Amino acid sequence: WLGVFYDPINSGWPEAWIEFQADGVVTLTGNQSGSASMIGSNRAQYIKWTGFTLNQALSSYSFGIATANADNVWYEGNTIIGEHTVFPGGQQDNHPGIMIHGPRTNDCTGGISNITIRNNSISGFTGANGRKDNGITLYCLGENILIENNDIFDNHTGINAKSNYIDNHNINIRKNWFFNNQGNAIAMQAFSDWHVYQNIMESNGTGFLFFNTIYFVGETKPHHVYVANNTMVGNTAGIYFKSLCENMSDNHVVNNLIIGSNAIITDYVSCTMPENMGVDDVRFDWNFYGISGEFYQGVASWNSWQSSFGQDADSTYDIDPLFVDVARRDFRLQSTSSAR
Repeated sequence: WLGVFYDPINSGWPEAWIEFQADGVVTLTGNQSGSASMIGSNRAQYIKWTGFTLNQALSSYSFGIATANADNVWYEGNTIIGEHTVFPGGQQDNHPGIMIHGPRTNDCTGGISNITIRNNSISGFTGANGRKDNGITLYCLGENILIENNDIFDNHTGINAKSNYIDNHNINIRKNWFFNNQGNAIAMQAFSDWHVYQNIMESNGTGFLFFNTIYFVGETKPHHVYVANNTMVGNTAGIYFKSLCENMSDNHVVNNLIIGSNAIITDYVSCTMPENMGVDDVRFDWNFYGISGEFYQGVASWNSWQSSFGQDADSTYDIDPLFVDVARRDFRLQSTSSAR
C-alpha cells in the first residue's frame, strides 16, 4: 500500500460518510522526513476530504499529494499545487496531484470503484516524466468514477489513465476545464465505458489521447469510449491516436467543437493506414471543425477522411464557430453561429 500521512482508520457507511472539512483556509503539511501522500485513504471506505489546500512543497510526497487505494473515497473543493518538478527521492514513475490506484495485482482484479473528484483546482505537476507528471492518475479502476467541475491546468497532462487490465463501467469525466497542460488534457490507456463530455480543453498539447498499450495486444481496448459535446480550442490537435489502433472497438467522437491547428494526429507507427482504424474502431460524426493546420496530420485531408475513411459524414469543416469572446475565454456560441 502507498503511505498516507493523514490516513483514516475507521470507515463510514453509505448513509453516513466520514468527512474531513477545512474551516476557512487550511493548508496541510506532511512529515518532511518520510515519504507519504498527504491525505487519502488506504483501506477505510466512505471517506470525504473537502476544502483543503495541499502544496507539494509542504509534503514528503509519494505517488500523489492525495490518494485513494480504497473504494468510496471523495475529494471536493481542494486546491492541489505541484512544484513543477519531480518529487523527492528520485521516483520517476508517477508525479500526480491525485493518485487513484486500485488493487496492486497484475490483472487489476477487483478494480477500485465509487470515486468522486469534484470542484478541485489541480496545477503545477510537470517535470521530466512526460504524461506521468499530471493532475490526476487513474490506475486499475473498476466502476462508477466521477470527475467533474475541476480546473486542471499547468501540468504536463491533465488526467493520465494508465494501464487497466479489466473492463470498466460508468467512468464519467465531465464539465472540467483543462488548460495549458503541455501534453494531453486526457490520456487514456486501454480503458472501457468512458463518457467524456461537456469539458473545455483549451491550449493543451492535445485534447484526448486514445492509447492501446503494448500490454493489450489482440484485445479490443479501448472500447465503448464516448468523447462527445466537448469544446477543444487552441490545442496542438483535438484527438491523438497512439499505438495499436486496430485493437480498438466501438468508440465514438461525436458532436465536438475542435478549433485549432490539427484535428487529429497520430504516432505514425500503427495508426496511419485507413484499414487500421475503421468506423467500427472509432466513429466520428456531427463534429464542428475550425482547422488552421492539417486535418489528420500526415494521413488524410478532410476530403479523404470522408471518402477513404468513411468518417464525419454529417460534420462541418473549416468554418468559424463564432464564440462570444475567445480572448476572455468565453466559449459560448453567438446566436448566429452555424455550430448551433
